[in-house]
Amino acid sequence: MSDGMTLVQHEDGTFGAYDDTYDIAIHCKSKEEQERAIKHLKSTCWIPVSDMPNGCGYPVLLTVENKFGQREVCKAFTNYMKEGKQLFYTHEKEFCAELTSSRLSEHWKPIAWMPLPKCYKETE
Repeated sequence: MSDGMTLVQHEDGTFGAYDDTYDIAIHCKSKEEQERAIKHLKSTCWIPVSDMPNGCGYPVLLTVENKFGQREVCKAFTNYMKEGKQLFYTHEKEFCAELTSSRLSEHWKPIAWMPLPKCYKETE
């Protein structure tokens, strides 16, 4: 923050003081550090299933929703598309089609995904 005032132009064309009360600033020491910060921020966002690239066997976190609008998160694996529909497999039995299957049940509709985070490492 500074002692000066920053003006912004509103959508209606009028000007007013910029309110920075809830701003967050990330200060980086290099371009590489900035790129890592941007990559990290993007990696923590849920991505709609419609934007999922085709691929098979990639582990992901998957947000699923049932017909009652209840949402859960499960670890799943991507599979090839069948009849234009992305398939997912999981070892979390409460989301499976049958007890002997690992295919995601029709009762749980996948709505968003994100890559799995990297395992925790202690830093020195």
